[in-house]
Amino acid sequence: MAVEQEIHLDGGLEPLSLTDDFGDGCDRFIGEVGQLVSAQRDEIVRHLESFVSDEVSESLEQARTRVVRILGGGTTWRQSGEVQSFYKQLKESLRASLEAHLRGQIERFAQILLNRADSIYPEVKQELGLIIEDRLHAIESGLAELNDQQKATLVETLQKTMKFCNKTRRKIRPLRDPESAEQAIAAL
Repeated sequence: MAVEQEIHLDGGLEPLSLTDDFGDGCDRFIGEVGQLVSAQRDEIVRHLESFVSDEVSESLEQARTRVVRILGGGTTWRQSGEVQSFYKQLKESLRASLEAHLRGQIERFAQILLNRADSIYPEVKQELGLIIEDRLHAIESGLAELNDQQKATLVETLQKTMKFCNKTRRKIRPLRDPESAEQAIAAL
């Protein structure tokens, strides 16, 4: 039984739901991961565009120059070989560049995910700490109110007891005097 219920101070407070609070933190985390994934995808596309525009343009010009310089017998075959060589080199270059870029991005992305995952617990802890603190203040306030009520009840009971004692004393006093005692007994 919760302390609030045990001393009748629940005041309609909802029970703490750690699962809900932690679930909310995880949902925020998943949303942020989705945004990070989109950002990473965009970064990869930008990297590929810059690679194609810079490195490929230069390599393409060099390959064109080599193909144009091929003359004589077997020109088509040698030009084809040069074009295939260019694409093979381009493919390897693109693969190496993309692999290096992706490795760096994956490490960065993994670190972001780890940092964000590590921050979920402190966030949930802080949120729950504030809720618990609010509950403690509500309980303290309820106890103070309850104590005030108990004090008032005690004072009232003591006043009634004192009145009763005074009435009883008045009735007992005459019994000390033998004549009054006989009259009091006769009155009973």
